[in-house]
Amino acid sequence: ARVGPGRVPRGRGVRHALGGGVGGMIGWYVGIIAYKSVVVWSASRTGTVHALVPAEVEVDSSYTILVPLYKEASVLAQLMANLAALDYPTQLMQILLLVEDDDVETIAGVAALDLPPHVEVVLIPESYPRTKPKACNIGLARATGEFCVIYDAEDRPDPAQLRKAAAASFPP
Repeated sequence: ARVGPGRVPRGRGVRHALGGGVGGMIGWYVGIIAYKSVVVWSASRTGTVHALVPAEVEVDSSYTILVPLYKEASVLAQLMANLAALDYPTQLMQILLLVEDDDVETIAGVAALDLPPHVEVVLIPESYPRTKPKACNIGLARATGEFCVIYDAEDRPDPAQLRKAAAASFPP
């Protein structure tokens, strides 16, 4: 039999391809997707994530929260409200606002805020590259907490996030 456009030799069609390696791979992928779907579905039905740590659980681990800021003056009020909403003792939190020292708008915005005692502004000296990791490295040198968290200015963390993480790190 001649093979050409529109002609498939006998026994070499789609059924043949699915019966070989390609069919086995497709079956394997479908099986993995089905397994992951069942895992996600069953995890979402347990409700254990929300009930992980009741508010009554005592915590004694300290946190340093690094917040790198560059050209973020417009979101400072919301950022501070989000950080104030964290359900964690303020005496165990050190919040470092990492601001580039040439970012005049953000520096002015931070200066206009009434910052609580556990919030400190750290000016990041001008150097290249201008990156969040560079600012965080400078912040880490000042960190005093047992744990360290990095939030972006637009983040809206779960108020119980720090409490849950501390409890999960040191279970009873």
